[in-house]
Amino acid sequence: MGLPQLSCYFKKDEQSTPIERKKIKNFITEVIASVNKSMRCYDSLRLIVLPYMMPEFQPLWRALHPTVTTNIHSLELDFKQTPDQKNLTLLTTTIPLIPNLRSLSLWSLFGPPSYIVFRHSTVQHLKLHCTNCISVDMPELQSFEGPLCALVQAYQTPQPLGLTKLKHVTLTYGSDKFYGPSIIHRLAQVETMNLMLRLTEALFLAICEACTALKSLNFWHVSVTDRAATRHLSRLANLRQLTFHSVSIEGQLPFDLDFDLVELTQLEELNLGCIALGETSVVRLPMAVRVLTVSISVANEVNVIQSLVSSSRQLEKLRLIYGGSKTTDVAVYTMKCLHLFAQLEVLVFVNAKFSPRVFADMDGPMYRMHKLRFESCELDRNNLCGLCEMFPNLALVEFPAASNWFWSANFTDAD
Repeated sequence: MGLPQLSCYFKKDEQSTPIERKKIKNFITEVIASVNKSMRCYDSLRLIVLPYMMPEFQPLWRALHPTVTTNIHSLELDFKQTPDQKNLTLLTTTIPLIPNLRSLSLWSLFGPPSYIVFRHSTVQHLKLHCTNCISVDMPELQSFEGPLCALVQAYQTPQPLGLTKLKHVTLTYGSDKFYGPSIIHRLAQVETMNLMLRLTEALFLAICEACTALKSLNFWHVSVTDRAATRHLSRLANLRQLTFHSVSIEGQLPFDLDFDLVELTQLEELNLGCIALGETSVVRLPMAVRVLTVSISVANEVNVIQSLVSSSRQLEKLRLIYGGSKTTDVAVYTMKCLHLFAQLEVLVFVNAKFSPRVFADMDGPMYRMHKLRFESCELDRNNLCGLCEMFPNLALVEFPAASNWFWSANFTDAD
């Protein structure tokens, strides 16, 4: 087991009275005295600094460093008010001196008064929750969560162009129209990338060009100028998991996108569930895809199902999300094609409406299917004629909007 965690938390609202502020000062004094007397070692330090603690931050930090920080592996500093230049300078000069630090989290450093650089020679994992004016120089960095601009090459540093050890990135804020593409080119060795920001086409293309080691890629929003922009994803030959939460084409509606991903031969999981594909959208998938989530509408259903039948019969898990504020009728064509997905084991319908004989009208049984799930669907559970004949080995049917039903393989319609 690891050593215990030292946690200091003070909770006072911004309208604290002078008496309450005095209590805070006295409490910090007690904490400092306790730290100075303590003989214990800690591997983790979490310090939450509220606004009325700021005048006392320097003596508190000097009590903790190096007495406590010498042995810590993990440091989390959460500022509820932007530190002034004096406190920032204190942090930037002392954090590099923490010898065993591996994980660093800096929260709420919004809009510091000037550009600053946080440096450390051993930090491997960094979370930086701020908006601008902060850069990092950490050559051992393996994972990063924070704003795009923090990864810009630090000014006047021997820092290499590429961050060769950085493998996992979550970008929470951006984008920088001047430095963005050059920052992306520093991330050539990244294997997982989670983009929780609105991405311009320039940054999207930079990722497709530079980040060829990617195995997992998650886009929150991408804005492109034409439907063929997504074809650039074919350069990411090592990609195994890909998610798009939303995509927009400038000046166009609906979004008839071109998802021709056949060249991504290692892609196993694809999520397009939040994209309202247009009637002429192209969806072509490589044989490797096993898990797929896709949005269905009255306009595109036949086109999408035809594309899947022609390129993705090897699917093991399929999630069909029917768009619109109301439930949408499932096309007979879709149900008649399901048996062609011979490897399918899990099938999920979302926001769909089913006719009484929907299962009886299927063209053939699906022997590998063991789980069927209906989310926010319109389905008469007392009229499931043909369900067991079409799914003879079904072990589980779920109706999460009401109650879950667990049906064994010997379930009959009479039951």
